[in-house]
Amino acid sequence: MNPKNYCTQPYAQKLVDAGIILGTDTEWCKLDHITWELRYKNLWNGKKIPAPLFQDVWDELPKILNINNLWHEKRLISIDNLDIAGYWYNTEVLIQFAEVNPTNAAIGLLVWVKEQGK
Repeated sequence: MNPKNYCTQPYAQKLVDAGIILGTDTEWCKLDHITWELRYKNLWNGKKIPAPLFQDVWDELPKILNINNLWHEKRLISIDNLDIAGYWYNTEVLIQFAEVNPTNAAIGLLVWVKEQGK
């Protein structure tokens, strides 16, 4: 498993806290009071939360948002060591989330979109 294809455990928890549950084949499993491990689904009977892949999150986001009659396009860009997920109108940024993990950046954006009711 490539770790950057999956969200980190804190970002998986952000999705759960926001009431967003995505279908996925992996989950973060709590092994003890401090250790979480990424595992394939149904291999752990203890506490667990869904761990979506980047594509699971990205596909959940609208391709475009109409804000104030401007069509903002969903984009993911990489600059240096950061992956930035956001919505742009031409070169104007509506909202963006920068993380070292592209899945985490996309989750930040998805939580924001759901909070906006889009």
